[in-house]
Amino acid sequence: MPPIKLTANDRFVRYQTSSGPTNGVTLLSSPHPQYAFGSDSDTIESAQSITLPCGISGRISDADNSQYFSFDAKMGDRFLFEVEANRHGLPLDGLIEVFDSNGKYLSEADDTAGSPYAGFWREKDPKLRFKAPADGKYFVAVRDSNGRGGEHFVYYLRAQKDQPDFDLYGEYYYAMLAPGTRMLWFAHINRLNGFDGPVQIGIDGLPAGVELTPATIPTGMDHCALILSAAEDAEISANLVRVFGKATIADADNSQNEIVRYGNVTCELQQGGGSAQLRWPCRTQMVGVTEPLDLVRVESSINEITLEPGGQAEFSVRIDRQEGNSDPVTLAMRHMYYTNSCGDQLPPGVTLSADSKTQLKANESEAKFILKASKDALPVNNLPIAVMARLYVTYNISTNYASTPISLTVSSRK
Repeated sequence: MPPIKLTANDRFVRYQTSSGPTNGVTLLSSPHPQYAFGSDSDTIESAQSITLPCGISGRISDADNSQYFSFDAKMGDRFLFEVEANRHGLPLDGLIEVFDSNGKYLSEADDTAGSPYAGFWREKDPKLRFKAPADGKYFVAVRDSNGRGGEHFVYYLRAQKDQPDFDLYGEYYYAMLAPGTRMLWFAHINRLNGFDGPVQIGIDGLPAGVELTPATIPTGMDHCALILSAAEDAEISANLVRVFGKATIADADNSQNEIVRYGNVTCELQQGGGSAQLRWPCRTQMVGVTEPLDLVRVESSINEITLEPGGQAEFSVRIDRQEGNSDPVTLAMRHMYYTNSCGDQLPPGVTLSADSKTQLKANESEAKFILKASKDALPVNNLPIAVMARLYVTYNISTNYASTPISLTVSSRK
């Protein structure tokens, strides 16, 4: 059966119903030409020819089968192949393989690491980056890694030239802000194929009265703080949100293109009565405006810091407690989970001095913080940072607050 060519557009929608809007739905689509295959191309000899970039909708109809697709490449061409199945609730545990024109195995991809903080969890949908070693014809194949097949073992394969790119990760899945308070999330990017440009981070769908301090990860960094603020008159509400990163890249023709990547989010999974903690994918993120919480306000004494290489800056952080609250408060610049860092915001070479006060007891409300810059600290200009304040509910569950934003500048070496 010849391939069916389709066209599509990318859309993220919420459908309106009599009960209100649904959760967000991602329509599986692409701006590139599309192919649909049934049980065809199950051997290299019967491989269907494709022209990249494209998308392929296929099915592994029988156990121990693969589907093969042929494409032409020049030496040094870079390609990106990605299967979507498991993330949509489909049973295929995908495996991607690449072969040369003689059928010799060259490369494969099985599970994909879900996040720098993912622990043992790995994304079941594979992603393969491949660089052609010579001019010629190549074959890309998709199969189930456990040798299964059947009517429901369908998948979507993205096949395109690779380019400078980034993946976005983060330790964010819920935020609670009382009116007039702030909360801190963290974003982390993995730069790919030589991409070194700035990445603007944003959040879609914030509740009315909640704002994100504008945040951009600059060249030379791979992380930043996301400072959420609720207005004094923000109404009690909650929204599902999406964290995204936006960047401009140059393709092979030096054309400037804007790319948007949405966050790969993980949350904590406890097993064995709480004795084992793992990271697990979290498909929804939520921001809620709540009734007043334990801390009424967290304030920094300054809103701008300029650090010279080798220099330091001192400021104070003050907390105002809800009446009757006497819990200890932990202050930090990083999100630590035991000894593991799950989020950072300071540029390379800038650290929190050990002389800083990071614990406030019941009768304490102010702490001294000292930021130090090494002689080779990364120069940045007006990078938004904040002090994180945490009140622990249990030994590993805490309420997270953020201070007023501080604009951090690190001067260049003279």
